[in-house]
Amino acid sequence: MPHILGLGALYEDIVLSVPHLSEDSKIRATHKEVRIGGNIINTFEVLLDAPQFPGPPLHLEFFGAVGTPDSCQHVYTDLTSRGITPRLLHRDSPGTASAYIICSQTTGSRTIISDSNELEDASAEELRCEFHDISAKWPEWIHVEGRNCTAVLEFLREIKALGFGGSISVDFERDMEGLRDLVAVADVLFISQTYAQVLVGTEKTFADDAEFVGEVLKAIEKEVKPGASGHILLGARGSFCFGWNGNMDNIASSANFVRCSICFVVADCRMDRLPESEVVETVGAGDTFIAGVIWASLKGQDWLRANLIGSMVARRKCTKKGFNGLWLDIGGGILEAEAQNRQRDKSKEQKYRATR
Repeated sequence: MPHILGLGALYEDIVLSVPHLSEDSKIRATHKEVRIGGNIINTFEVLLDAPQFPGPPLHLEFFGAVGTPDSCQHVYTDLTSRGITPRLLHRDSPGTASAYIICSQTTGSRTIISDSNELEDASAEELRCEFHDISAKWPEWIHVEGRNCTAVLEFLREIKALGFGGSISVDFERDMEGLRDLVAVADVLFISQTYAQVLVGTEKTFADDAEFVGEVLKAIEKEVKPGASGHILLGARGSFCFGWNGNMDNIASSANFVRCSICFVVADCRMDRLPESEVVETVGAGDTFIAGVIWASLKGQDWLRANLIGSMVARRKCTKKGFNGLWLDIGGGILEAEAQNRQRDKSKEQKYRATR
C-alpha cells in the first residue's frame, strides 16, 4: 500500500463555464461547480481513481493550512469521503482560501482569481510535528506544491537528515521566493512553462521548444541532484522529460533519446494537439499529469514511460469535466502497453541537441 504525503494549499474552487470571456462585459455562466481543490487535492483525486495497487488502497495524507476548526468541518468531511486523510493546520480566520476559475468554452482558456483569505502557511516546525505524528511508517513519496518554500526546504532537509529515504517531487509552477532552492532536494521535478521561462529569463525568445528546453536544463544542471528526473510541461503542446545521464540502465533501449550536456538525456514527448472541439476543461490538467507520473513511478516505470502515461491521462482530462473516469477502459496494463507502443513507433520524433 503506497503511502503518499502532499504539502500544499487547499482551496474552495468555484468553477464557472462561460461561452466566451471578455473584459467589461456581462456574461451568463452555463455551468457552475463548487469543490474542495488545490493542486495537491486534484492530484490525489486522480490517484484515487487510478488502477489500484495490490493489497489495501492508497494511503494519501494532506498537510495544509485552513481557517478555524468550526468553519472547516465540511473540509474534513469532503476529503475523508474521497479517501484523503486531512491533517489540517488551523488559523484564526474562518473558512479556506478560495479560487474563482473561469473557463472559456470558445478557446478552452481558463482565468483564475484566487484569494488566500490571509491564511499563514505552515511553518517548518508545524510540518515536522505533523510528520512525526502521522504514523510509525514514513511515506514512500512526498509531493510538494512549490510554495512556502523556505519552511518546506527546512522541513525536507531535517527529515532527510533523520533518515527519510523516500522520493520527493516538487511542482515548480510559478516563481515564488525560495522556489529555486527546492531544485536541489527534488527527485522528480515538474516544471511549468511559466517557471521555465523564469529560469532562462522572461525577456528571451527561442526558435522552438527544443531550444527552449535545452536552455532551461542548462540553467539548472548544476543544481539538480544526481539521479533525479524531471518533466517540462508546455501546456497544450505537451512536454519534454529528462533523466540523469548516468542512470540509464533501466530505460528502454527503443526510446528516442537526445543527449543534452554531460548531465541529462532528454526525450521529446509532445503529442498532437487536441482539436478545440474535443477540449472540455483544462483546469487541473497539470495536476492530472503529475498524478499519472507518480502512479507510474510507484508501479516501477522509468521516467520516460511515466511521462507518457502522465501525458495520456492529462490529455483525457482535457476532454472531461472534473477528475473522475480518467482511467476508465484503459486499465494499468493497457495503459502501460500503449505508452510502450507509442515509444517504439515514434520514429519521426523531433530530436535536438543543446550544448552547454
